Amino acid sequence: MGYIDVSAQALTFLLSVALGALLCLMYDIVRVLHKTCVKGFAEVIVCDLLFWVTAAMLTFCFLIIRCQGMVRGFVLFGQLIGFIAVRFTVSRFFVAFLLCVSKLISLCLGTVSSVIGKCTALIEKKIKNFLTKLKKVLQHKRKLLYNLLKTRIKREKRRSGQTNVKEM
Repeated sequence: MGYIDVSAQALTFLLSVALGALLCLMYDIVRVLHKTCVKGFAEVIVCDLLFWVTAAMLTFCFLIIRCQGMVRGFVLFGQLIGFIAVRFTVSRFFVAFLLCVSKLISLCLGTVSSVIGKCTALIEKKIKNFLTKLKKVLQHKRKLLYNLLKTRIKREKRRSGQTNVKEM
């Protein structure tokens, strides 16, 4: 077994407390996502799975870096203490702050979305008006090719019909 001196163990414990606090703040972000935009059952499951996979990978990397890959009880205990400490102190304010930020972002996006929607509706109306005017300008019914051909065929039939009547 590897040897870790007391100061390194104390530093590892403090870093694990900090990692637990970071994981709690990440979980608060997931909580805010659940409250604001993640509504469906499948979305909740995917969001939670992403959090737990990320938490497991961070813990795994921490154990690899600080403890040479050995699972130490005091590291997991330190993470738990950091998580609980932040959950019952800072988390309430952090979640409130994130909710305010998400409301502000949704308000800004809603305003921008409504302005863009109105602009696109106006542009679409202008384009439709322009296209209808252009269609009227380009398509005089008398001057359309198929109408010209029909008129020419009618004229030829009349002429051929008149000549046939005169010959008889």
